[in-house]
Amino acid sequence: MKKSKKKQLIMTMLFQAANLWQKKCNDTANGLTLRQFMLLSAIKNSEYQFISFAGLSKIFGGTRQNIKQLVDALVKKEYLSCSPSETDKRETLVCLTEKAQKYLEDETSAENFVQAALKGVGEKSLDGTLDCLDMIIENLSEK
Repeated sequence: MKKSKKKQLIMTMLFQAANLWQKKCNDTANGLTLRQFMLLSAIKNSEYQFISFAGLSKIFGGTRQNIKQLVDALVKKEYLSCSPSETDKRETLVCLTEKAQKYLEDETSAENFVQAALKGVGEKSLDGTLDCLDMIIENLSEK
């Protein structure tokens, strides 16, 4: 296969995988959108128990305003709680609630779709995929 066809195929398959994941999330995610689920996962997998909107924006790749909308929706659904930072009163810190922790640990949660989707994928393939996706994200992030 030609190199240019491979590149187009990769982008098409990324889009297809995202659509399938969205459908799976809609079917299993307790009323959460894929973006909301991914934000919860990003918080769970971060190294911090409490994380700022700016920190979420950095690891999630969205604007602060976009993150605020997602957080507000998840606070309303009782998956997140917010509190002012003790060191900077202008900053709001976000953390998972017990409901979110239970949901993300539940065997029937959408997170298990990640495990199912990657079943049989070896470390070498994962490493190559991560390298490729890092480049894609870097290229798309260039200003």
